[in-house]
Amino acid sequence: MPELVSNSLGVRCEADSLVRAHSKRELLAALERVQRTGEPLTVLGECSNTVLLDRIEGLVLRPAMRDLEWCEDDSVVAGAGISWDELVRASLDRGFCGLENLSAIPGSVGAAPFQNIGAYGRELADVLRSVHVVARETGHEHRLRPDECAFGYRDSRFKSIDRDRFVIVAVEIEFNRRPIDVSYRDVADSLEGSSPTAPAVSRAVREIRGRKLPDIVDHPNAGSFFKNPVLPTDAFDALNEQIDIAGFEVGRDAVRVPAARLIDSAGWKERGNSRVAVWRDQPLVIVNRGGARGIDILDFARRIRDDVFERYGVRLEQEPVTIGVN
Repeated sequence: MPELVSNSLGVRCEADSLVRAHSKRELLAALERVQRTGEPLTVLGECSNTVLLDRIEGLVLRPAMRDLEWCEDDSVVAGAGISWDELVRASLDRGFCGLENLSAIPGSVGAAPFQNIGAYGRELADVLRSVHVVARETGHEHRLRPDECAFGYRDSRFKSIDRDRFVIVAVEIEFNRRPIDVSYRDVADSLEGSSPTAPAVSRAVREIRGRKLPDIVDHPNAGSFFKNPVLPTDAFDALNEQIDIAGFEVGRDAVRVPAARLIDSAGWKERGNSRVAVWRDQPLVIVNRGGARGIDILDFARRIRDDVFERYGVRLEQEPVTIGVN
């Protein structure tokens, strides 16, 4: 019997089989099965940053380890199956700082390095000490330092060059390593007149996210659907002659621009059809209005992408990973 796989976009998807590995032993057994049978293997977390198509062939493996080891040197080793925000809240309860800007991000701990999650001025790479992985082919466990993970903007070796090489089983976070970050304008505005403590930043981030982003229960979505594009300085100057848009320097002669501003300026806010639409308060978010298939969401996103490129010459890149077949 096919297994139903669900995600935050509310798309129905069936897998040939599904295994939840609550321990390394169960994980190794699943990997050995794949080696023996030759069936395709797809590793998924909570699927909060995915677009699922109708069917996933072969075995879907969900790392569900929930081990949590608090260390004396202000660090923690957290299992891949723990909810990311559960870890954030637990760290704040212990008086640690480091994860407060990453509050309320949906998904699992194991998915965080895959995407190099980031928000409101901080990325996972800023606080990470190591990623614990198991090699799919050999079953051997490795600990990878941040400089071995090829982290980039919403990217890593696990998402790109080594997409099918490892299974992430845990992450090690180092707390109190960096000062509290209130560089993001919305966070600074929310904290005006109050002390920028880690709990205060977390509360501000949760309030901002709650105001701008839809609840996935009522309005299924995958969060930001497009990455903020990086343009050469001359291309940014030319774009600024067309529309008033902010730019953030990200290196020599390179500027990152908000994709939301491009989508909004192109007139896509709240546009859609009976199944799929752009969220009214955040143009980066595409919501499933009900009954949408993965292909419906991808087609709608393509229309936005094509329109933005035709108007402004800027190519938007999809952030969620597409998984499965129709």
